[in-house]
Amino acid sequence: MDPSPRSLLVTCFGIDALVAYDAASLVPHASERRRWSTGAGPSGVAVDVKGRQAFVWSQFDRALNVVSLAAM
Repeated sequence: MDPSPRSLLVTCFGIDALVAYDAASLVPHASERRRWSTGAGPSGVAVDVKGRQAFVWSQFDRALNVVSLAAM
């Protein structure tokens, strides 16, 4: 959860992406705000609220992706 823009951040295995949804929507999965490509098999996300970044672990690539949330 990214509280500032009220976004729900979800890692998606099938599309290898981090997706931001509108958490205030009655149907968040139908309210996509933004999508970022990640490494293969994204399985976890941590949000640095003050730094406006998300850290996504991609288990198949064994890589940590850093995503800027500043534009949201």
